[in-house]
Amino acid sequence: MAKNNRRARTIRANILINYLIILCVIFALYWILEVVFFDTIYHSIKVKEVERTLAQTIEYYHEEDGDALFELSVTSDCNIVIFTTTVTETETSYSFKFNSSRITDPIELTNTIRFLVEALDGRDSVRYEDDRFDDDQVLIVGQKESVEGSEPIYYYVSSVVTASAYTTNVIVYLLLIIMSISLVVTVVISYLSSNVLSKPIRQIADQAKQLNAGNLDVKFDNREYKEISELSDTLNYAIAEIQKGENLRKEVMANVSHELRTPLTMIKSYAELINDISGNDPEKRAEHIKIILEETDRLEYLVNDIMDLSKLQAGSISYNFERFNISESLEKFEKFYKEKFTDFQFTFEYPKRVYVFGDKKRLEQVIINLLNNAVNYSQDEKSITVKLYKVHGEKIHRLEVIDKGVGISKEEQKYIFDRHFRATSSKRAVTGSGIGLSIVKEILNYHHCKFGVISDVGKGSTFYFEF
Repeated sequence: MAKNNRRARTIRANILINYLIILCVIFALYWILEVVFFDTIYHSIKVKEVERTLAQTIEYYHEEDGDALFELSVTSDCNIVIFTTTVTETETSYSFKFNSSRITDPIELTNTIRFLVEALDGRDSVRYEDDRFDDDQVLIVGQKESVEGSEPIYYYVSSVVTASAYTTNVIVYLLLIIMSISLVVTVVISYLSSNVLSKPIRQIADQAKQLNAGNLDVKFDNREYKEISELSDTLNYAIAEIQKGENLRKEVMANVSHELRTPLTMIKSYAELINDISGNDPEKRAEHIKIILEETDRLEYLVNDIMDLSKLQAGSISYNFERFNISESLEKFEKFYKEKFTDFQFTFEYPKRVYVFGDKKRLEQVIINLLNNAVNYSQDEKSITVKLYKVHGEKIHRLEVIDKGVGISKEEQKYIFDRHFRATSSKRAVTGSGIGLSIVKEILNYHHCKFGVISDVGKGSTFYFEF
Protein backbone atom coordinates (compact mmCIF):
# COMPACT_ATOMS: atom_id res chain seq x y z
CA MET A 1 0.00 0.00 0.00
CA ALA A 2 1.36 3.40 -0.95
CA LYS A 3 1.99 5.62 2.01
CA ASN A 4 0.25 8.99 2.03
CA ASN A 5 2.94 11.58 2.71
CA ARG A 6 0.51 14.45 3.02
CA ARG A 7 0.52 15.59 6.62
CA ALA A 8 -2.91 15.87 8.17
CA ARG A 9 -3.66 19.04 10.08
CA THR A 10 -4.28 18.82 13.80
CA ILE A 11 -7.64 19.63 15.35
CA ARG A 12 -6.12 22.77 16.84
CA ALA A 13 -4.98 24.02 13.42
CA ASN A 14 -8.34 23.19 11.83
CA ILE A 15 -10.27 25.04 14.53
CA LEU A 16 -8.00 28.09 14.22
CA ILE A 17 -8.37 28.14 10.42
CA ASN A 18 -12.15 27.76 10.64
CA TYR A 19 -12.39 30.57 13.21
CA LEU A 20 -10.27 32.84 11.01
CA ILE A 21 -12.42 32.05 7.97
CA ILE A 22 -15.58 32.90 9.90
CA LEU A 23 -13.98 36.10 11.18
CA CYS A 24 -12.93 37.14 7.65
CA VAL A 25 -16.41 36.44 6.27
CA ILE A 26 -18.02 38.54 9.01
CA PHE A 27 -15.69 41.48 8.44
CA ALA A 28 -16.03 41.19 4.66
CA LEU A 29 -19.81 41.39 4.96
CA TYR A 30 -19.49 44.31 7.37
CA TRP A 31 -17.12 46.10 4.99
CA ILE A 32 -19.47 45.63 2.03
CA LEU A 33 -22.39 46.97 4.03
CA GLU A 34 -20.33 49.97 5.13
CA VAL A 35 -19.01 50.84 1.66
CA VAL A 36 -22.07 50.10 -0.46
CA PHE A 37 -25.07 50.67 1.77
CA PHE A 38 -23.85 53.00 4.50
CA ASP A 39 -25.07 56.26 2.92
CA THR A 40 -28.54 54.88 2.28
CA ILE A 41 -28.89 53.33 5.73
CA TYR A 42 -27.49 56.36 7.53
CA HIS A 43 -29.73 58.79 5.64
CA SER A 44 -32.83 56.66 6.27
CA ILE A 45 -32.10 56.50 10.00
CA LYS A 46 -31.48 60.25 10.18
CA VAL A 47 -34.76 61.07 8.43
CA LYS A 48 -36.69 58.84 10.84
CA GLU A 49 -35.02 60.46 13.85
CA VAL A 50 -35.86 64.00 12.68
CA GLU A 51 -39.45 63.08 11.83
CA ARG A 52 -39.82 61.45 15.24
CA THR A 53 -38.49 64.65 16.84
CA LEU A 54 -41.08 66.67 14.89
CA ALA A 55 -43.89 64.46 16.19
CA GLN A 56 -42.67 64.84 19.80
CA THR A 57 -42.33 68.62 19.29
CA ILE A 58 -45.99 68.91 18.31
CA GLU A 59 -47.00 66.73 21.26
CA TYR A 60 -45.04 68.77 23.85
CA TYR A 61 -46.26 72.08 22.38
CA HIS A 62 -49.88 71.05 22.77
CA GLU A 63 -49.09 70.03 26.34
CA GLU A 64 -47.48 73.47 26.85
CA ASP A 65 -44.36 71.76 28.22
CA GLY A 66 -41.55 74.18 27.41
CA ASP A 67 -38.98 72.32 29.50
CA ALA A 68 -39.64 69.09 27.59
CA LEU A 69 -39.25 70.96 24.29
CA PHE A 70 -35.93 72.40 25.36
CA GLU A 71 -34.64 69.02 26.61
CA LEU A 72 -35.81 67.44 23.33
CA SER A 73 -33.80 69.95 21.30
CA VAL A 74 -30.69 69.11 23.31
CA THR A 75 -31.00 65.33 23.38
CA SER A 76 -31.97 65.06 19.72
CA ASP A 77 -29.33 67.58 18.60
CA CYS A 78 -31.96 69.34 16.47
CA ASN A 79 -32.99 72.96 15.92
CA ILE A 80 -36.63 73.39 16.87
CA VAL A 81 -38.66 76.47 15.96
CA ILE A 82 -42.41 76.96 16.46
CA PHE A 83 -43.92 80.13 15.00
CA THR A 84 -46.96 81.78 13.50
CA THR A 85 -47.17 84.31 10.65
CA THR A 86 -48.93 87.64 10.28
CA VAL A 87 -49.45 88.66 6.68
CA THR A 88 -50.18 92.32 5.74
CA GLU A 89 -50.20 94.15 2.45
CA THR A 90 -46.70 95.42 2.99
CA GLU A 91 -44.90 92.59 4.85
CA THR A 92 -45.07 89.22 6.56
CA SER A 93 -44.01 89.05 10.18
CA TYR A 94 -43.21 86.02 12.30
CA SER A 95 -44.16 85.41 15.93
CA PHE A 96 -41.98 82.80 17.64
CA LYS A 97 -43.72 80.48 20.15
CA PHE A 98 -40.53 78.44 20.78
CA ASN A 99 -37.05 78.89 19.38
CA SER A 100 -34.05 76.67 20.12
CA SER A 101 -32.37 77.21 16.76
CA ARG A 102 -28.60 77.32 16.76
CA ILE A 103 -28.68 79.55 13.67
CA THR A 104 -27.25 82.76 15.07
CA ASP A 105 -27.77 84.93 11.99
CA PRO A 106 -31.37 86.32 12.21
CA ILE A 107 -31.50 87.02 8.49
CA GLU A 108 -30.52 83.44 7.72
CA LEU A 109 -33.14 82.16 10.14
CA THR A 110 -35.78 84.45 8.64
CA ASN A 111 -34.93 83.33 5.12
CA THR A 112 -35.11 79.69 6.18
CA ILE A 113 -38.51 80.21 7.83
CA ARG A 114 -39.79 82.14 4.79
CA PHE A 115 -38.65 79.28 2.55
CA LEU A 116 -40.47 76.82 4.82
CA VAL A 117 -43.70 78.87 4.74
CA GLU A 118 -43.57 79.05 0.96
CA ALA A 119 -42.89 75.28 0.72
CA LEU A 120 -45.86 74.54 2.97
CA ASP A 121 -48.20 76.70 0.85
CA GLY A 122 -50.99 74.32 -0.06
CA ARG A 123 -49.44 71.41 1.85
CA ASP A 124 -49.48 70.21 5.45
CA SER A 125 -45.87 68.94 5.66
CA VAL A 126 -42.59 69.15 3.82
CA ARG A 127 -39.07 67.72 3.98
CA TYR A 128 -36.01 68.94 2.15
CA GLU A 129 -32.22 69.11 2.45
CA ASP A 130 -30.32 72.38 2.49
CA ASP A 131 -26.94 72.29 0.70
CA ARG A 132 -25.73 75.67 1.84
CA PHE A 133 -22.63 74.21 3.47
CA ASP A 134 -19.76 72.54 1.67
CA ASP A 135 -19.14 69.83 4.26
CA ASP A 136 -22.57 69.27 5.76
CA GLN A 137 -26.14 68.96 4.69
CA VAL A 138 -29.04 70.23 6.79
CA LEU A 139 -32.13 68.08 6.87
CA ILE A 140 -35.26 70.17 7.44
CA VAL A 141 -38.79 68.95 8.09
CA GLY A 142 -41.76 71.18 8.64
CA GLN A 143 -45.43 70.87 9.35
CA LYS A 144 -48.29 73.33 9.12
CA GLU A 145 -51.16 73.14 11.59
CA SER A 146 -54.28 75.14 10.80
CA VAL A 147 -56.04 76.75 13.76
CA GLU A 148 -59.63 77.91 13.34
CA GLY A 149 -60.04 81.65 13.94
CA SER A 150 -56.31 82.41 14.05
CA GLU A 151 -53.08 82.18 12.09
CA PRO A 152 -51.69 78.68 11.34
CA ILE A 153 -48.86 77.26 13.45
CA TYR A 154 -45.64 76.22 11.76
CA TYR A 155 -43.30 73.60 13.21
CA TYR A 156 -39.69 73.63 12.04
CA VAL A 157 -37.11 70.92 12.92
CA SER A 158 -33.65 70.73 11.36
CA SER A 159 -30.56 68.61 11.94
CA VAL A 160 -27.11 68.46 10.43
CA VAL A 161 -26.34 65.33 8.39
CA THR A 162 -22.64 64.65 8.90
CA ALA A 163 -20.62 64.16 5.74
CA SER A 164 -20.35 60.48 4.74
CA ALA A 165 -16.64 60.66 3.97
CA TYR A 166 -15.81 61.74 7.49
CA THR A 167 -18.06 59.13 9.03
CA THR A 168 -16.65 56.42 6.78
CA ASN A 169 -13.09 57.24 7.81
CA VAL A 170 -14.04 56.96 11.48
CA ILE A 171 -15.78 53.64 10.90
CA VAL A 172 -12.84 52.24 8.93
CA TYR A 173 -10.47 53.26 11.71
CA LEU A 174 -12.68 51.63 14.32
CA LEU A 175 -13.08 48.56 12.14
CA LEU A 176 -9.31 48.09 11.93
CA ILE A 177 -9.05 48.32 15.70
CA ILE A 178 -11.89 45.81 16.13
CA MET A 179 -10.31 43.45 13.60
CA SER A 180 -7.00 43.50 15.45
CA ILE A 181 -8.62 42.82 18.80
CA SER A 182 -10.90 40.14 17.29
CA LEU A 183 -7.92 38.41 15.71
CA VAL A 184 -6.15 38.13 19.05
CA VAL A 185 -9.33 36.95 20.79
CA THR A 186 -9.97 34.42 18.00
CA VAL A 187 -6.51 32.89 18.34
CA VAL A 188 -6.86 32.62 22.14
CA ILE A 189 -10.38 31.17 21.99
CA SER A 190 -9.45 28.71 19.23
CA TYR A 191 -6.45 27.54 21.25
CA LEU A 192 -8.50 27.02 24.42
CA SER A 193 -11.48 25.43 22.65
CA SER A 194 -9.26 23.15 20.57
CA ASN A 195 -7.64 21.89 23.77
CA VAL A 196 -11.05 21.17 25.28
CA LEU A 197 -12.39 19.52 22.12
CA SER A 198 -9.29 17.50 21.32
CA LYS A 199 -8.70 16.22 24.86
CA PRO A 200 -11.21 13.31 24.69
CA ILE A 201 -10.04 12.49 21.16
CA ARG A 202 -6.43 12.39 22.31
CA GLN A 203 -7.44 10.07 25.15
CA ILE A 204 -9.19 7.73 22.73
CA ALA A 205 -6.18 7.86 20.40
CA ASP A 206 -3.85 6.89 23.27
CA GLN A 207 -6.15 4.01 24.24
CA ALA A 208 -6.36 2.93 20.60
CA LYS A 209 -2.54 2.74 20.52
CA GLN A 210 -2.70 0.38 23.52
CA LEU A 211 -5.28 -1.70 21.67
CA ASN A 212 -3.02 -1.78 18.62
CA ALA A 213 -0.23 -3.03 20.87
CA GLY A 214 -2.40 -6.03 21.81
CA ASN A 215 -3.88 -4.87 25.10
CA LEU A 216 -7.51 -6.10 24.98
CA ASP A 217 -8.24 -4.85 28.51
CA VAL A 218 -8.58 -1.27 27.25
CA LYS A 219 -11.92 0.32 28.17
CA PHE A 220 -13.18 3.30 26.18
CA ASP A 221 -15.42 5.27 28.52
CA ASN A 222 -15.39 8.91 27.41
CA ARG A 223 -18.82 10.57 27.73
CA GLU A 224 -17.96 14.27 27.30
CA TYR A 225 -19.66 14.58 23.91
CA LYS A 226 -22.36 12.54 22.19
CA GLU A 227 -20.19 11.76 19.16
CA ILE A 228 -17.24 10.72 21.35
CA SER A 229 -19.60 8.58 23.44
CA GLU A 230 -20.86 6.82 20.32
CA LEU A 231 -17.28 6.27 19.16
CA SER A 232 -16.38 4.82 22.59
CA ASP A 233 -19.33 2.43 22.41
CA THR A 234 -18.32 1.35 18.90
CA LEU A 235 -14.72 0.72 19.93
CA ASN A 236 -15.83 -1.17 23.05
CA TYR A 237 -18.06 -3.33 20.87
CA ALA A 238 -15.12 -3.96 18.53
CA ILE A 239 -12.94 -4.96 21.51
CA ALA A 240 -15.67 -7.32 22.73
CA GLU A 241 -15.80 -8.97 19.31
CA ILE A 242 -12.00 -9.22 19.21
CA GLN A 243 -12.04 -10.77 22.69
CA LYS A 244 -14.64 -13.27 21.55
CA GLY A 245 -12.38 -14.28 18.69
CA GLU A 246 -9.39 -14.47 21.01
CA ASN A 247 -11.32 -16.50 23.56
CA LEU A 248 -12.50 -18.80 20.81
CA ARG A 249 -8.93 -19.30 19.68
CA LYS A 250 -7.78 -20.07 23.23
CA GLU A 251 -10.70 -22.43 23.85
CA VAL A 252 -10.08 -24.28 20.60
CA MET A 253 -6.38 -24.66 21.42
CA ALA A 254 -7.08 -25.81 24.97
CA ASN A 255 -9.77 -28.27 23.93
CA VAL A 256 -7.80 -29.62 21.00
CA SER A 257 -4.64 -30.12 23.02
CA HIS A 258 -6.53 -31.80 25.87
CA GLU A 259 -9.17 -33.86 24.07
CA LEU A 260 -7.52 -34.96 20.83
CA ARG A 261 -4.51 -36.53 22.51
CA THR A 262 -6.35 -39.65 23.75
CA PRO A 263 -8.10 -40.78 20.51
CA LEU A 264 -5.01 -40.02 18.44
CA THR A 265 -2.92 -42.11 20.83
CA MET A 266 -5.43 -44.97 20.59
CA ILE A 267 -5.50 -44.86 16.79
CA LYS A 268 -1.72 -44.82 16.58
CA SER A 269 -1.35 -47.64 19.11
CA TYR A 270 -3.79 -50.00 17.41
CA ALA A 271 -2.36 -49.18 13.99
CA GLU A 272 1.06 -50.23 15.32
CA LEU A 273 -0.51 -53.41 16.75
CA ILE A 274 -1.92 -54.28 13.34
CA ASN A 275 1.41 -53.54 11.71
CA ASP A 276 3.54 -55.46 14.25
CA ILE A 277 1.36 -58.22 15.71
CA SER A 278 -2.11 -58.83 14.30
CA GLY A 279 -1.47 -58.19 10.62
CA ASN A 280 -1.67 -61.92 9.78
CA ASP A 281 -4.39 -62.80 12.32
CA PRO A 282 -7.76 -61.94 10.72
CA GLU A 283 -9.67 -62.06 14.00
CA LYS A 284 -7.34 -59.78 15.93
CA ARG A 285 -6.85 -57.55 12.91
CA ALA A 286 -10.63 -57.08 12.58
CA GLU A 287 -10.88 -56.31 16.31
CA HIS A 288 -8.11 -53.75 16.14
CA ILE A 289 -9.52 -52.15 12.98
CA LYS A 290 -12.92 -51.91 14.68
CA ILE A 291 -11.31 -50.04 17.58
CA ILE A 292 -9.53 -47.72 15.14
CA LEU A 293 -12.83 -46.98 13.39
CA GLU A 294 -14.55 -46.34 16.73
CA GLU A 295 -11.79 -43.96 17.77
CA THR A 296 -11.99 -42.25 14.39
CA ASP A 297 -15.74 -41.76 14.88
CA ARG A 298 -15.05 -40.50 18.37
CA LEU A 299 -12.42 -38.14 16.95
CA GLU A 300 -14.97 -36.77 14.48
CA TYR A 301 -17.49 -36.23 17.28
CA LEU A 302 -14.78 -34.64 19.35
CA VAL A 303 -13.73 -32.11 16.68
CA ASN A 304 -17.33 -31.04 16.12
CA ASP A 305 -18.07 -30.75 19.83
CA ILE A 306 -14.83 -28.89 20.52
CA MET A 307 -15.76 -26.31 17.91
CA ASP A 308 -19.30 -25.97 19.29
CA LEU A 309 -18.13 -25.71 22.90
CA SER A 310 -15.43 -23.20 22.03
CA LYS A 311 -17.89 -21.02 20.11
CA LEU A 312 -20.45 -21.23 22.91
CA GLN A 313 -17.93 -20.29 25.59
CA ALA A 314 -16.54 -17.46 23.47
CA GLY A 315 -20.06 -16.11 22.82
CA SER A 316 -19.61 -16.16 19.05
CA ILE A 317 -22.70 -18.28 18.31
CA SER A 318 -25.91 -16.41 17.55
CA TYR A 319 -29.18 -17.81 18.92
CA ASN A 320 -32.44 -17.77 16.97
CA PHE A 321 -35.26 -17.76 19.50
CA GLU A 322 -38.66 -18.92 18.31
CA ARG A 323 -41.79 -20.71 19.49
CA PHE A 324 -41.74 -24.38 18.41
CA ASN A 325 -43.28 -27.74 19.22
CA ILE A 326 -40.78 -29.71 21.33
CA SER A 327 -43.00 -32.80 21.07
CA GLU A 328 -42.21 -33.05 17.35
CA SER A 329 -38.50 -33.07 18.17
CA LEU A 330 -38.96 -35.88 20.71
CA GLU A 331 -40.98 -37.88 18.19
CA LYS A 332 -38.11 -37.55 15.71
CA PHE A 333 -35.49 -38.61 18.30
CA GLU A 334 -37.60 -41.58 19.41
CA LYS A 335 -37.66 -42.98 15.91
CA PHE A 336 -33.94 -42.36 15.32
CA TYR A 337 -32.58 -43.88 18.57
CA LYS A 338 -34.82 -46.92 18.43
CA GLU A 339 -33.58 -47.66 14.92
CA LYS A 340 -29.90 -46.98 15.64
CA PHE A 341 -29.51 -48.63 19.07
CA THR A 342 -31.50 -51.83 18.67
CA ASP A 343 -29.98 -53.40 21.79
CA PHE A 344 -31.42 -50.59 23.98
CA GLN A 345 -34.92 -50.29 25.39
CA PHE A 346 -36.10 -46.69 24.79
CA THR A 347 -39.27 -45.32 26.37
CA PHE A 348 -40.52 -41.84 25.39
CA GLU A 349 -43.36 -40.26 27.38
CA TYR A 350 -44.54 -36.83 26.25
CA PRO A 351 -47.71 -34.91 25.31
CA LYS A 352 -48.34 -34.45 21.61
CA ARG A 353 -48.33 -30.64 21.61
CA VAL A 354 -45.92 -28.80 23.90
CA TYR A 355 -44.76 -25.41 22.61
CA VAL A 356 -41.66 -23.77 24.07
CA PHE A 357 -39.71 -20.59 23.31
CA GLY A 358 -36.00 -20.93 22.55
CA ASP A 359 -33.42 -21.80 19.93
CA LYS A 360 -34.78 -25.01 18.42
CA LYS A 361 -31.44 -26.23 17.02
CA ARG A 362 -29.55 -25.70 20.31
CA LEU A 363 -32.24 -27.22 22.54
CA GLU A 364 -32.38 -30.28 20.28
CA GLN A 365 -28.60 -30.48 20.64
CA VAL A 366 -29.08 -30.58 24.43
CA ILE A 367 -31.51 -33.50 24.16
CA ILE A 368 -29.18 -35.38 21.78
CA ASN A 369 -26.18 -34.91 24.10
CA LEU A 370 -28.17 -36.15 27.11
CA LEU A 371 -29.36 -39.20 25.15
CA ASN A 372 -25.82 -39.96 23.92
CA ASN A 373 -24.53 -39.59 27.47
CA ALA A 374 -27.14 -42.08 28.70
CA VAL A 375 -26.19 -44.53 25.93
CA ASN A 376 -22.46 -44.22 26.64
CA TYR A 377 -22.76 -44.83 30.38
CA SER A 378 -25.34 -47.61 30.39
CA GLN A 379 -23.65 -50.98 30.97
CA ASP A 380 -25.68 -54.08 31.78
CA GLU A 381 -29.23 -52.71 31.93
CA LYS A 382 -29.66 -50.83 28.67
CA SER A 383 -32.91 -49.08 29.42
CA ILE A 384 -33.38 -45.36 28.81
CA THR A 385 -36.53 -43.32 29.50
CA VAL A 386 -37.34 -39.82 28.26
CA LYS A 387 -40.15 -37.93 30.01
CA LEU A 388 -41.69 -34.55 29.29
CA TYR A 389 -44.30 -33.28 31.77
CA LYS A 390 -45.60 -30.16 33.44
CA VAL A 391 -44.40 -28.93 36.82
CA HIS A 392 -45.38 -25.92 38.93
CA GLY A 393 -48.87 -25.78 37.49
CA GLU A 394 -49.21 -25.03 33.79
CA LYS A 395 -46.24 -22.69 33.21
CA ILE A 396 -43.11 -24.89 33.31
CA HIS A 397 -42.26 -28.12 31.50
CA ARG A 398 -39.59 -30.52 32.70
CA LEU A 399 -37.68 -32.93 30.45
CA GLU A 400 -35.87 -35.91 32.01
CA VAL A 401 -33.46 -38.44 30.48
CA ILE A 402 -33.27 -41.47 32.79
CA ASP A 403 -30.76 -44.28 32.50
CA LYS A 404 -29.89 -47.30 34.68
CA GLY A 405 -26.17 -47.07 34.10
CA VAL A 406 -23.09 -46.67 36.31
CA GLY A 407 -24.36 -43.58 38.18
CA ILE A 408 -22.47 -40.68 39.72
CA SER A 409 -21.43 -40.15 43.33
CA LYS A 410 -22.86 -37.25 45.36
CA GLU A 411 -19.45 -35.59 45.59
CA GLU A 412 -18.92 -35.64 41.83
CA GLN A 413 -22.39 -34.53 40.71
CA LYS A 414 -21.59 -30.83 41.09
CA TYR A 415 -18.62 -31.20 38.70
CA ILE A 416 -20.28 -33.39 36.07
CA PHE A 417 -21.09 -30.45 33.75
CA ASP A 418 -17.54 -29.06 33.89
CA ARG A 419 -15.24 -29.45 30.90
CA HIS A 420 -12.83 -32.46 30.97
CA PHE A 421 -14.43 -33.93 34.12
CA ARG A 422 -15.27 -37.62 34.25
CA ALA A 423 -16.81 -39.47 37.15
CA THR A 424 -14.52 -42.07 38.68
CA SER A 425 -17.28 -44.68 38.46
CA SER A 426 -17.69 -44.26 34.68
CA LYS A 427 -16.03 -46.21 31.96
CA ARG A 428 -14.55 -44.47 28.97
CA ALA A 429 -17.22 -43.51 26.45
CA VAL A 430 -17.30 -45.59 23.30
CA THR A 431 -18.92 -42.89 21.20
CA GLY A 432 -19.19 -39.15 21.63
CA SER A 433 -16.59 -36.59 22.57
CA GLY A 434 -16.76 -36.58 26.35
CA ILE A 435 -17.57 -32.86 26.49
CA GLY A 436 -21.25 -33.11 25.60
CA LEU A 437 -22.41 -32.14 29.10
CA SER A 438 -20.29 -28.97 28.95
CA ILE A 439 -22.15 -28.01 25.78
CA VAL A 440 -25.45 -28.76 27.54
CA LYS A 441 -24.46 -26.43 30.38
CA GLU A 442 -23.55 -23.54 28.04
CA ILE A 443 -26.78 -23.78 26.03
CA LEU A 444 -29.09 -24.10 29.04
CA ASN A 445 -27.39 -21.26 30.88
CA TYR A 446 -28.00 -19.02 27.87
CA HIS A 447 -31.69 -20.02 27.92
CA HIS A 448 -31.84 -19.41 31.70
CA CYS A 449 -33.08 -22.95 32.21
CA LYS A 450 -32.86 -24.78 35.52
CA PHE A 451 -30.98 -28.07 35.06
CA GLY A 452 -29.14 -30.74 37.03
CA VAL A 453 -28.62 -34.44 37.72
CA ILE A 454 -30.00 -36.92 40.28
CA SER A 455 -27.89 -40.05 40.54
CA ASP A 456 -26.74 -42.94 42.70
CA VAL A 457 -23.67 -45.03 41.97
CA GLY A 458 -24.66 -48.32 40.40
CA LYS A 459 -28.34 -47.35 40.06
CA GLY A 460 -28.29 -44.91 37.20
CA SER A 461 -28.80 -41.18 36.62
CA THR A 462 -31.58 -38.75 35.81
CA PHE A 463 -30.54 -35.65 33.88
CA TYR A 464 -33.20 -32.95 33.68
CA PHE A 465 -33.86 -29.39 32.60
CA GLU A 466 -36.91 -27.13 32.84
CA PHE A 467 -38.32 -24.75 30.21
